[in-house]
Amino acid sequence: MNDLFTRVCELQNLKIAFERVAENHGCRGSDGVTISEFHRSLNANLQELGFDLAQQRYHPWPLLRFPIPKRAGGQSIANDWELPTESEVERPKFRFLSVPTVRDRVAQSAVFLATRELFEAEFESVSHAYREGRGVHTAIEKILEWRK
Repeated sequence: MNDLFTRVCELQNLKIAFERVAENHGCRGSDGVTISEFHRSLNANLQELGFDLAQQRYHPWPLLRFPIPKRAGGQSIANDWELPTESEVERPKFRFLSVPTVRDRVAQSAVFLATRELFEAEFESVSHAYREGRGVHTAIEKILEWRK
């Protein structure tokens, strides 16, 4: 196993990855396991995940997919909604959210933590998408700065 992949599988990296997942307060995935339930057996869950990753036995679960209602103009409604009927889902008033299991989110976060410095060094300074601490707001700030 190479050093980078070893870092992904290390228990300490997996613990930090779980903390990042827990901070997001996300919902359960298709396996039905919530963040709280995963946390109850945290060490055992992380050791099993690390072992499965290291032995190349890890397989992600199917995504939990559900509709999110949209407001006029396409923005999602985040509160006070009911699940749509089947006929309403076919209309463009909904977008679908696909949610990985907590275990899969931890694995994804562990890969991110182990590789971020490597990739961050390769990104252009003008790249703002999908980067920690950057996004639309920092891109707009940069554009306004350049316009002066």
